[in-house]
Amino acid sequence: MSGILTTLGASAGQMHRQTLPCPSGGSLVTITAISERTDSGNLAERLAGHLPAQARPYAATANRVAYRTGAVSVIVAASDDATAVTVRYTIAC
Repeated sequence: MSGILTTLGASAGQMHRQTLPCPSGGSLVTITAISERTDSGNLAERLAGHLPAQARPYAATANRVAYRTGAVSVIVAASDDATAVTVRYTIAC
């Protein structure tokens, strides 16, 4: 998560973690970082060469990047006012 923010020249201003129990055991975990004020333009272009080699990207609308690597889903999105970036990692059950 910090690697994505660093690539974008940003740092985390807020971090949140949510954990939910899975019916079959284990936990679903989502970690969200909201950057300090930063340039959130052209995220797809700026992150294109920095995704993990095994990442399976998904088509994203607006100024977003979404991909999956194994049990981990990642969404990187610009804020509505284009002054911050949100990075969300979700680790499946």
